Amino acid sequence: MEKKPTRRIVTGHDASGKAVVLMDGPSPHVRQRSAGGNVLTMLWVTDEMPVDMTGSKDRADTQIGVPPRLNGSIFRIVDFAPSTGIPQPVAVPRDDGSKRQIFRCPTCQVAVFSQYGRPEVRFVRGGTLDQPSGVTPDVHIFTGSKLPWITLPASTPAFEVYYDMKTLWPAASLERLESIMAPADSGA
Repeated sequence: MEKKPTRRIVTGHDASGKAVVLMDGPSPHVRQRSAGGNVLTMLWVTDEMPVDMTGSKDRADTQIGVPPRLNGSIFRIVDFAPSTGIPQPVAVPRDDGSKRQIFRCPTCQVAVFSQYGRPEVRFVRGGTLDQPSGVTPDVHIFTGSKLPWITLPASTPAFEVYYDMKTLWPAASLERLESIMAPADSGA
């Protein structure tokens, strides 16, 4: 599976305590078990809590299995290779009569990402196979169509349809979205 390198920026502190960039570039820690298989890019691995942030050691330069070590953490990107091709679009009706595209793995049909009109913006599905409860949502949307026996936590904002991104998204996320949308908007 051919993939674009993942840029990794690692910061630290110099002897005077000033923040410095220790590493900036593609992570050299890329592994692939077999030709055409999944590609793993290690970005960061810790072995203790609290984390020792001293020195300039490359914390991804280690061999490790799937789970982190006791009191440790792993930050990696796994690019799952579809076994028979690229994700296939499936048109799904929306409440307003329009359709949205959900792109599914052609082998197992799991939803990989969704597209809501603009090809520049894709909503990628996040999760983990070994601990599904380890990834929790920041917000629940389209709750108007949920089944009545599903209970949502009161501590997480919930909306029957969608929400005002300018109210809930961090400023940095809004800036990224604006930079993506700008090229399409500039010709109007």
